[in-house]
Amino acid sequence: MSKTAKILTVAMFSGMLGAAVSSAAADGAFEGKWKMSIEYSKRSSSGPLCRGYLMREPMIIKGSKVTGLLRHDARGVFYINGTIGPDGTIKNGKAEGTGSAVFDGKLQGSTGGGTWKETATTRCDGTWKAEKMK
Repeated sequence: MSKTAKILTVAMFSGMLGAAVSSAAADGAFEGKWKMSIEYSKRSSSGPLCRGYLMREPMIIKGSKVTGLLRHDARGVFYINGTIGPDGTIKNGKAEGTGSAVFDGKLQGSTGGGTWKETATTRCDGTWKAEKMK
């Protein structure tokens, strides 16, 4: 096989692979409602304001957008937004309200998780888990 044919074969395969990965997002594999729970690191669990976060409403994924409401017992509502890639990677996640936090992670199949951190203080951080609702 000539060098040009090899390059064309690799380019064609790469294009097909990219289309297959893109189809995961296009076919709605991650779309829907996700139950999300937040856990705190041992370092932050002593802070009384860290423990009040609850996802009472589901995280919603539609297309490449991630949205939802995070409630804190003392601080009120935080609006969640971010993006999800075709491979399930959540990027640019933000929770904004009377304070702010950032989060990232990855979904695979019907579960996933990642990390979060308050941006106003360094004492509140931890992990999050999600499970797709049926």
